[in-house]
Amino acid sequence: MAQQTLAFSMMVYACKQVHHIAQNNPPSNTASTLEAYIDATVNMNPQTCFELFNRLDVTHQALLWLQSLLSGKKVHPVTYKETAYSQPEYLCARQSIMYSQGAIKLKGFLFKNKEKLDLLENRLQVISRYRQLQTEESIANPQVISKMASLYIDIFGDLAFRIIVQGAPEALKHTATVEQIRSLLLGAIRFTVLWEQVGGRKWKLLLQRGKLLRKAKELTNVISKLLPEYSADLVKIKP
Repeated sequence: MAQQTLAFSMMVYACKQVHHIAQNNPPSNTASTLEAYIDATVNMNPQTCFELFNRLDVTHQALLWLQSLLSGKKVHPVTYKETAYSQPEYLCARQSIMYSQGAIKLKGFLFKNKEKLDLLENRLQVISRYRQLQTEESIANPQVISKMASLYIDIFGDLAFRIIVQGAPEALKHTATVEQIRSLLLGAIRFTVLWEQVGGRKWKLLLQRGKLLRKAKELTNVISKLLPEYSADLVKIKP
């Protein structure tokens, strides 16, 4: 259950970031979030799925957001106190759910098309090699983000179904903003794949909502104790 909870939290958190960026209100941790999702997306063959959660600051925020969506209330990042959503927060939650549903649909289309799967794997290998050469820059530099965004379009751009991102026109007219959004959506799909690989299913979201919420709270408490060191020692968490 821990693996399912972590994967699902990262999927919905990517969609939250998409909403904020599209609204021209990017969070202060946007750069580290992009790094986390790019790193996870290009890591196609991890020895353990916990390798994909090596940014505990981002994972911690993702788990808090999952708690918020499941409880229908805002969760304070330090005290974990729950309060009612404001109107903007309610809109963010609604859009995050819509984008997450879209990511699940796109994953389904992807796995029905072997040609696109092969293209995705080949392009991710190229991006991974390119990223390894960026020794003096963040892996989320504009060139890497642009390559991830182009990959998203090449894989999903010709499908009849698309994720329609709603946002501020002045934000969405900028190429850099659109590329960040597409990179995050690709990251959301990556964690959708992982979520299903470790046993996640849509019906479980309905029938095991309480269990998922309890596990999210448990993992949040565990990770909060590791945050000062930003350790990646997630093997301490029981599956």
